[in-house]
Amino acid sequence: MISEEPINNFVGKLKFNQKKYPQCTCGNCSKFFWNALFVGSRGSGKTHSCVELIKHYETNKIKNDDGDVVGIRTFLISPTIEQNQVFDVLKSLDDDDKHNNYTDKILINILDEISSIKKESEDYNNYKKLWIRYNKMKDKDINDLELDELILLEKYNFEDFHNITKPKYLIPPINIIIMDDLLGSDVFSRKSKSLFQNSLIKSRHLGICFCILIQSLKSCPKPIRLNCSVFWLGKFANLKTIMVDMYPDISSILTEKEFEEIYQYATSEKYGALVIDFTQPKNLSFRKGWKIQLKIN
Repeated sequence: MISEEPINNFVGKLKFNQKKYPQCTCGNCSKFFWNALFVGSRGSGKTHSCVELIKHYETNKIKNDDGDVVGIRTFLISPTIEQNQVFDVLKSLDDDDKHNNYTDKILINILDEISSIKKESEDYNNYKKLWIRYNKMKDKDINDLELDELILLEKYNFEDFHNITKPKYLIPPINIIIMDDLLGSDVFSRKSKSLFQNSLIKSRHLGICFCILIQSLKSCPKPIRLNCSVFWLGKFANLKTIMVDMYPDISSILTEKEFEEIYQYATSEKYGALVIDFTQPKNLSFRKGWKIQLKIN
């Protein structure tokens, strides 16, 4: 027999300010910042579905906690760019942000540019707020400025913020990096110090969402799978492939029989796919494609 006895004076409920990220105003799609793994054989529709998801964010407004509209910027790394014209429908994907092969240097350059744009935007907005406050100050109040505030004002010679060069993005965009058809490249290196795996872990801090498109779940290192929160699973002839490789990750939500049932139902039609979205509450985690909610009664 097991009995319970409360422990007095133990730490109570923790109170802290949780960081709020920009979110799509539709209220139904995957919540930022996610990493998504699209798994399906060639011709299963994973590329089309990836583009469909990003197109949704382009079409619907994304707002931050202040109510400002936040843009999307998409990067593509794929050796089969020329064969996948569907990417051309993305307005957030510029030609300069398309790369037809993967190297660590290319990813580093993308990450550095994202970081630089974020800093430029933050510096400008911080200066704008500080200058407005400074402009309203009386002489005696200037002594109340912090040292770092004075340094920032001096950096721009106390110039009216209207007269300084605006950054390309007044609000840093949400960055989506598509990694398509890269099995066999250094992206899927199983080294513990893989640049891509490290970036995947820090993606929320960097303001990045990764879309990883592959044909084999088994070929994807487990550290990558563990750092994904959205899974798009196409139809496979061998059901065992999905059951063995994917079910352990969701065993706390569904029984093995329930998972097999919901997967087969979602993939029963041509181009059908099961979407598992861990950014949503548990009862809203499963979909048939992006537009149909699935529930097991």
